[in-house]
Amino acid sequence: KKRLGQNFLKRNKFSNKITFLLTRSIKQSNDLKKSINLKNFNFFNCPMLKIKPVKLTMNQIKEIKAADAIIFSSVNAVNISSNYLNSFSNKVFCVGSDTKTACLKNNIKNASSSYENVNDLINLITKRIKDRSKKLVYISAKQTAVNLPLILKSKKFNIKKIIVYESEKTKTIQKSILNLIKLNKLNFVIFFSKKTVSAFNQLVLKYKLQKYLMNTECICLSNSIELIAKKNNFKKYYVCSNPDRKSFLRLINFLHKKKTHKK
Repeated sequence: KKRLGQNFLKRNKFSNKITFLLTRSIKQSNDLKKSINLKNFNFFNCPMLKIKPVKLTMNQIKEIKAADAIIFSSVNAVNISSNYLNSFSNKVFCVGSDTKTACLKNNIKNASSSYENVNDLINLITKRIKDRSKKLVYISAKQTAVNLPLILKSKKFNIKKIIVYESEKTKTIQKSILNLIKLNKLNFVIFFSKKTVSAFNQLVLKYKLQKYLMNTECICLSNSIELIAKKNNFKKYYVCSNPDRKSFLRLINFLHKKKTHKK
């Protein structure tokens, strides 16, 4: 019988590269790796969420296409709903530059993005939409951290939420990934959202991994994600200067230089 853990580790060289564990979806992780010099880094995927698209009714699709403005707070929402917005030319509002980039990649134009969070997005919408009778459609997950429609309705906006996907927390970790953690082969674990780090925290408790994280460092896209990650005892925590891909890439290149300089 083959010993999966040892064979898996033998196939991967760790000495000259920084090793990261990515916790977002395979698709998003693979897209991210296209921007990175893989000669310097090892990446392993361990998605913390399962994304399940929701089938829309014809009326919901019509409402999306007829909206005066669309609101997105996640890349997943953009990718799943892009087919309904091929010819959409009205305003689009996004949380963060990564969500805006996803819009542009899907040929969704006229997109504006807030700096970091939903509160920044609300301020942006309030400045840009003067006529509160305009029909706003918020395309999102079933569960969100902030009740954006409720806040905008309290400000007299005409908004409707349309759910295009559900996210379900991953309940298991592959044996190969557990081996990486337990044998101290990871330099960093990376979190891009509060949902993913919350799911990771639950699995840490399930598999009793707390003691194995003491020599592993943590990278978070924002301060609010770091607060949740600190429930674990990672060796050190890093937060991107801005909550976007560009800042993340700048940070990991800095960490690579720091490591090679020590050698």
